[in-house]
Amino acid sequence: MSEKYNDDGKPFFPSNGSEGVGFEYKNCDNCIKRWNCSIFNGAIVKDKHPKQWIYSHGYGVCTSFRDKTNRAKRKKAESNTGELL
Repeated sequence: MSEKYNDDGKPFFPSNGSEGVGFEYKNCDNCIKRWNCSIFNGAIVKDKHPKQWIYSHGYGVCTSFRDKTNRAKRKKAESNTGELL
């Protein structure tokens, strides 16, 4: 049975620098959009709350997150086999 957290789906915005660094490390640093992300740039530069940043299972997540490590593994497998996975 999945535990339901009271904050699930509510907007997330880091309340301090440490929380922000942790969120960035877990989400932004591992996302394929990292350097061209209008969500991150809008939050940092414009201090605008992104609708994509929400709580899930007690943690801040970005709903637009796309894992770059899975993409790299897929590309490597494709180059080794010559096939799409």
